[in-house]
Amino acid sequence: MNEWQILSQLPQETWARILLQQDPIYPKIPTADVEYYIRQGLQAGLDAASQWDLRQIYQAIENQQVRLCTKHSEGPCGIHAEYRSVQGSSSSDREIRLYEQTLQEIRSAAELYKIPLHMQQIRDLHLAHEFYHYLEDTNQVDVYKTSRSVSFMVFHLFRQTRAIKSLHEIAAHTFAQHLCQTTYHPLQLDWLLLKQQDEGQAKVFFDTCLSSVGIEKR
Repeated sequence: MNEWQILSQLPQETWARILLQQDPIYPKIPTADVEYYIRQGLQAGLDAASQWDLRQIYQAIENQQVRLCTKHSEGPCGIHAEYRSVQGSSSSDREIRLYEQTLQEIRSAAELYKIPLHMQQIRDLHLAHEFYHYLEDTNQVDVYKTSRSVSFMVFHLFRQTRAIKSLHEIAAHTFAQHLCQTTYHPLQLDWLLLKQQDEGQAKVFFDTCLSSVGIEKR
């Protein structure tokens, strides 16, 4: 079994945990509440996916609810795609950008490592992920409203309450994976691109994933 296949067998809960652990508020989350936040992020994505499919997303674009813009360049800071809007904007100012050069690099990495990925599926995964952020921006979904904030003491003097931003990404990835019905998690595309660009960092990524489920590093 190769590394891609091993990663593909990891449950969604593991990927959600990895994203949650990257949140700056993660150290403040009580251990007993970690599973709660994982469930909240996953359920938010599943709930949204039950209301939408890819055909409806493309219909929303055709109806100019949100624009789809393909940029034939690399994304800034290495991002694959992004959702952009102006505060208080009309639908014409809401835009999903796909960075074609970066997406093509993912496809090239897949070919190099003999992983069967189709370019359209790569595009659709990124489109669906950013469309979830459009749904957030237009107040059609809001994982913050359905999840408890984290409360913690600062310098033992006063209490702060913060929302967990990584819940947005957990939900968006879950939404995209279910709409596109992939057997792999969208974060695996990040690993695949990293493997082509920086083998050392790709190994760190891979080992981190395995350690999240208690598997020893290879």
